[in-house]
Amino acid sequence: MQPRIADAETALRAAIEQVLSGQSRRTLGDASRGLTERYRGPRTSAPLVRSTTDAAAYAAARLPATFAAVTAAAKAAAELAPDFEPASLLDLGAGSGAASWAATALWPGISRLRLVDSDPEMMRIGRRLLDAAERPGDWTWERGDLAHRQDPPHDLVIASYALGELADRATALRHAWAATAGMLLIVEPGTPAGFAVIREIRDDLISAGAHLVAPCPHAAACPMADGDWCHFAARVPRSTLHRQVKSADLSYEDEKFSYLVFARDPVFRAASRVLRHPARPPRRVDLVACTPTGVRRLAVPKSHSDYKAAKKLTWGSAIPESML
Repeated sequence: MQPRIADAETALRAAIEQVLSGQSRRTLGDASRGLTERYRGPRTSAPLVRSTTDAAAYAAARLPATFAAVTAAAKAAAELAPDFEPASLLDLGAGSGAASWAATALWPGISRLRLVDSDPEMMRIGRRLLDAAERPGDWTWERGDLAHRQDPPHDLVIASYALGELADRATALRHAWAATAGMLLIVEPGTPAGFAVIREIRDDLISAGAHLVAPCPHAAACPMADGDWCHFAARVPRSTLHRQVKSADLSYEDEKFSYLVFARDPVFRAASRVLRHPARPPRRVDLVACTPTGVRRLAVPKSHSDYKAAKKLTWGSAIPESML
């Protein structure tokens, strides 16, 4: 992990601990379980976060995972577009700011941030987290409806775990793309429902002339078969608070997410990308890969010149063309 990202992750965890230090772990745990039940149950017009305690529980249980997922997606984009150096960020559906923490860690040149969310409790926690840690840039928080707004152009626009929750997603997506001067990054849950949203957004933005950056190695029809979904995983270290709130024993969790990155101008794309954990039988690396010709199974034997490089590939890695 890059030092700036590791430092931001440590600072975020410390800020969460500081802001929530006086709150009952049992109360936060109960609120976290309520959030999970509402999130997994039938969706209604009622907000998921309904109180200050809910917002605090969300910060304890979900902010580290959101930070990890956005960081992983943004790193994939940065590797393909190393000359992209955004100075301004529009964070749509910002919640308590996890995506902005991730973006400023990866792109330290971001100096102007505009964070938009409809929930005042989430933004209040976000401001307190920011006060508890020094983060670069001028952060402006704004309450707003993502489906009914027009924003000036920003170099980088992020919508993380936001568009899938909207009834009028198409309008919000058009506004997000209109506000994108450089790159648009979208993250949704790594579930069949989350990927369905991602697949719909992918089709809409390609039709609008947007240039696909990641994770797809092509802009043709998505080759994922019915019943399957494209998603990735980010490892999330759990703090003591995190484990207490989630009643968890393990020191980590894996956040499953789906994502897309689009740009105004064409960007070099990966030749292929790993879609599952690689298998490593003796003297071989087996990969399931998304390629320009569809989903393929690749075997890289020890005799292959790229065998050592193949051993280093992980779920979500870009695959060099020489391995195909």
